[in-house]
Amino acid sequence: MQVIGDIENSEMLLPDEHRMAQLNEAYVMAVSAVSGATYDPPKQDYGIDGRISEVRRFPTGEYRSTNWQFNCQLKATTNFVLEENYIVYKMKVEAYNRLVSVGGNTSRILIIFCLPKEWENWVTLSEENLILKHCCYWDFFTGSPSINKESITVRIPRQNIFNPEAVQKIFENIKRGEDPNGFAS
Repeated sequence: MQVIGDIENSEMLLPDEHRMAQLNEAYVMAVSAVSGATYDPPKQDYGIDGRISEVRRFPTGEYRSTNWQFNCQLKATTNFVLEENYIVYKMKVEAYNRLVSVGGNTSRILIIFCLPKEWENWVTLSEENLILKHCCYWDFFTGSPSINKESITVRIPRQNIFNPEAVQKIFENIKRGEDPNGFAS
């Protein structure tokens, strides 16, 4: 296996924030594809980083997007605390407020990619495997915008791993008229 940290001339690499963002998007795209959905980034940045839409096979045999979808805001970080039952993450209050201050009928979730501290440990690959280290967690926030000036600490249940089962569960919940966590809207 080749560890990506073996790459020489690291001055030519993207800044860490850009690499983390691209890996986060790759993770979400892969999970969406395996779950039978599509991930589409917006053409303009208006507070969401992507939309996940359900795709299904219709009686005609063709595959099409349904009207079931949810928006997501992606964050990637090496600065998180792993507690027994939660991932603790300090995020910018502006980003948090964009999650809770939204109207309409499309839910918006946070997907946070928790990466190892050293970038050399983020990805390992071989002919058989492409391994992204650690995982993404997700949550849906309700409530009022924060009055904090700079940041807010969020606690995401560790059981909320963003995987194909989670995507399917989120779709099941919103189809029943519930929020992504399964609570009445």
